[in-house]
Amino acid sequence: MNRKENGQEKELKEQKVISLAKMYDTSQTKERSVKENKKETADYIIIALVVFFILVIGYMAVQYVEQGMTLKRLEMQKNQLQGQIDEKNKEIEGLRQEIENSKTPEYMEKQAREQLKMVKPNERVYIDLERKN
Repeated sequence: MNRKENGQEKELKEQKVISLAKMYDTSQTKERSVKENKKETADYIIIALVVFFILVIGYMAVQYVEQGMTLKRLEMQKNQLQGQIDEKNKEIEGLRQEIENSKTPEYMEKQAREQLKMVKPNERVYIDLERKN
């Protein structure tokens, strides 16, 4: 019986070893599965971050281009308005000069002759009848 018991003990030991090996293999598989899942999750996170940064950089590039175009448009508008200001300043200066000139007796006499058709005493006026007014 001793042999029979030894055979049974061996068999029990073998079954325990097989059982432990299966448990170890299952735990190793689970560990690998958990590690693989963690690696896949990390890969997805990295991919998501890369996509996010690409989108952010793309958005910033679009904003940069739009701001550049707006800046050029505003500079052109500024130059156009500056030209108008310069024209108006020249016009104002001309009007100021005209006001200064209007205070002189020569200007007053010229206006009286041209617009009011006035003449000085004892002055002869010649009228060109063939000239069309």
